[in-house]
Amino acid sequence: MKSRIVLLVKIVVASGLLYYLLQSGKIDLGRLVDRLNDPRGWGWIALAQGLVFAMLFFAAIRWNLLLRAQGIVYSFREVFSLGMIGFFFNQFVPGSTGGDLVKAYYVAVEHSELRAAGVTTVFLDRMIGLFVLIAMAGCAVLFNVEWIRADAHLEFLALFITCALLGFLFASLLFFNETFRKLTWMRSLVRRWFFYDKIHKIQSALFVYRKHPGKVFAAVLLSVLVQSSVVLSCFCLFLALGGGVVSLKSFFFLVPVALLVMAIPVSPPGGLGVGEWAFTELFRKVGYVDGGLIALVQRANWYLWALVGLLYFLRKKKRVSEALAKVRDVQKRGESSEAPVDEKLEEDVAWEASLRSEGRKHEFEQL
Repeated sequence: MKSRIVLLVKIVVASGLLYYLLQSGKIDLGRLVDRLNDPRGWGWIALAQGLVFAMLFFAAIRWNLLLRAQGIVYSFREVFSLGMIGFFFNQFVPGSTGGDLVKAYYVAVEHSELRAAGVTTVFLDRMIGLFVLIAMAGCAVLFNVEWIRADAHLEFLALFITCALLGFLFASLLFFNETFRKLTWMRSLVRRWFFYDKIHKIQSALFVYRKHPGKVFAAVLLSVLVQSSVVLSCFCLFLALGGGVVSLKSFFFLVPVALLVMAIPVSPPGGLGVGEWAFTELFRKVGYVDGGLIALVQRANWYLWALVGLLYFLRKKKRVSEALAKVRDVQKRGESSEAPVDEKLEEDVAWEASLRSEGRKHEFEQL
């Protein structure tokens, strides 16, 4: 019941934002039709489609690297198909059955002895992508200082992004630097954190990646390619709509910030409504009024590729259905105990991590 209420609220938020944007004229569908009547724009749209494929392709390579570090071996074809299925769920399927959960439990069904390892790869894949998105926006601040300082809202966003990036780096130092963690005052401080138990569980699950720094570094580089593909595809759509006053370097700040806003779980799958609002408002800050149209056409592109994911889903329906059954079982346990699904995932992670790190358990107990 609670999940249905949350979904209803998300639908109301998305519908309200889209209605406001259309009624206020901030998104003019008539202008979109006029601009797409120019055949020259379709070449840029085709290039944008290729960049969406590049995004999905590089994301599959990244996840495959993380899976292999955990000893889970799939062919690239299998990993790509799972990534496409996850993309389909993220774009179309309402509720809390997101693409990440489907991918995680698909691996759990296939490799029951490594179920938490599969969950860990999905978690780390998501975290690396988020880190690179923040880092990209943070670096872009340096190349857009002049027009960012001209608007107080953009200046605040730039400061927030910079602080988030520094906080992410500092948290990583605390998390992975063993010498730093062993300091007496640091052990005492960490033990007082209310999320100490979660840190302990995640650290145990991620311990295996310390033996594969090359794969983690490669995953970060692949994330740069993934996020750059998204930014460049948006720039192609910008050119398809006639271009304007916004430079490519500005896109590397505006688009990541908009994607971060879309990641806030206040709307239905794919950030519907929230994404269009974020693109509209952010691009208006730099004098471009059709940011919402870019978001709409980009969403249409993503929906087309998500339909490819639907085809993969239909081919693997039986095995994916087993993963979905596992997800629903976890969700029911989560609702009955009033604990979110992510906490149930962490329980699975901790269960296996305790087995995988038994030989060095004393190192974790020093926290």
